[in-house]
Parts: sequence; C-alpha cells; structure tokens
Amino acid sequence: MARKKILKSAAESVLDATDDFLSRFLVPGKPSRKQPRQKWSELKPGTRKRKLGYYRKQGLSDRQIAARYNAGTLGRQTVARGHLNTPEKGMAEALRHPAKYHDYIAKRNQPPVTGSPEDEAYALNQARDRAYKNTFDRLHEYIYFNADTVWANVYGGETLESGKANGMSLSQAEWTAGADTEEIRSMAEDQYKKNPWFYH
Repeated sequence: MARKKILKSAAESVLDATDDFLSRFLVPGKPSRKQPRQKWSELKPGTRKRKLGYYRKQGLSDRQIAARYNAGTLGRQTVARGHLNTPEKGMAEALRHPAKYHDYIAKRNQPPVTGSPEDEAYALNQARDRAYKNTFDRLHEYIYFNADTVWANVYGGETLESGKANGMSLSQAEWTAGADTEEIRSMAEDQYKKNPWFYH
C-alpha cells in the first residue's frame, strides 16, 4: 500500500514537472497564471474540442490541457480560439492594429461588386456621410471637437495635426457609422499621425 502511494506521488511529480517544462518551452504564448472565467468542465463541448485539438498538437495530453487550463497556465488563448490571423473583436480591433490585420481589413474593404466604379464611389461616399454624421452627432459638444479635422479625416483633406488626410476607407467608415460615443473616442485616443478618428 505504501509502495503504491510512493509511486503515485512520484508519477504526479513527473507530470507536474512535465507541465512546467511544456508551459515554459513548447506551448506558444506566455503562461499568464490568470484564472480562467470558466473551469474546463464548464466550457461548451465545441470549445473544449477546439482547445484539445490545438494543444494536442503542442504535445499535451487531455489531462494536462484540462489541468493547465484550470490553473491559468496554458498561455494566450487567441490562437486556440481560432484567431491566428483574424481579430477576436472584429473590425474595431482590426482597425486599431491595421498592420497586423491588413488582409482582414482589405477583404472587408471591398465595396459590393456592382460593375460600375461610379456605384462603388457612391457606396464609399454614403458610408463616409454616415460616419461623419455619427461622429458629429456624438462628439460635437466636446470642448476640443474640431469639425474641420473630422471632415478632413472622414472625406480627405488637410488637418492641422498631421497634414494631408486620405479619408476613411469603406471599412473604417462603415464601422464609424455604427460606433457609439465611447468606441469612437477610444479609437481617437491613440495619437498617431493620420488617425482617422482624431477629432481635435
């Protein structure tokens, strides 16, 4: 009986050491030790299946995956959730990181194929009109709001802070047209040159 306990304890120590090694060297992403919102057993079957499929390829057993998920040591879950090349939070995240999600934005930046360049230009201008109206309606009472800057950033023109602005792309305009006040202000927080949501 005592021998079985010793063997069981030794086996658990080996598994713990293996988990620690894998968490440091073989599984992409920094182990976060952040506790997950849901325990492994509470995840939907499809979610568990997707994670098992991904982490098995990284050399982990089902038991190790479940234990490390519950302990918060699997690292970033973005790739395991199926978002290697796509943003988890849709266009808002993509527009915040345009270099990273260039292909994602380009794919969604194509106007409907109508066969006419005039129709495509009309669709872009309609989206920009809605974006300008939404931005103006939501922000024009803010003390630093500058209608000329917003106009140039939406339609194209000159701005005081960064010079020539190209105007919003179709995806940027469509997102802005449907964004709420805090979403627009959040996009404007990044003070990079030619930020199309800057409104000062």
